[in-house]
Amino acid sequence: MFEKDVPLIARKELAVKIPGPVVICPSKIEGVEFLKKYNAWGFISMTEKRIPYFALYVGRPESSVLYFGEIESITQPLRSREELIKIQEKDTELFEPGKRVIHLKPGTLVRFKDPIPLKGKKSAPRGLRYTTLEKLVQANHIDDL
Repeated sequence: MFEKDVPLIARKELAVKIPGPVVICPSKIEGVEFLKKYNAWGFISMTEKRIPYFALYVGRPESSVLYFGEIESITQPLRSREELIKIQEKDTELFEPGKRVIHLKPGTLVRFKDPIPLKGKKSAPRGLRYTTLEKLVQANHIDDL
């Protein structure tokens, strides 16, 4: 119903972008619907606010870094659900005070034709990770990030 077609690109196509840090967030497969629906990623704890890029690691059955987008804004730590903009009540079950929402620039969300796979189960991202755009483009496995 909210399935938006996300453009497929090869990671090497990102090499033309300005180098910078990338925040990688982990997700279950169900989280992808939220990402596509709101062009945003929600309810995370992070201190760094000047990050230009976002990537999403999707767990089983994908087990790879699959999505990428350019960050438009990151909210201040939210105090209540009422501060959420553009996100419907039914999609706020994971909300906790103090968490932030990353809003992506419209039209920048893409899916990788060549996702970055997990090498072994032990290296699955459990929380936020930071990397660089260069490493994201060149990585063979998640361990390379």
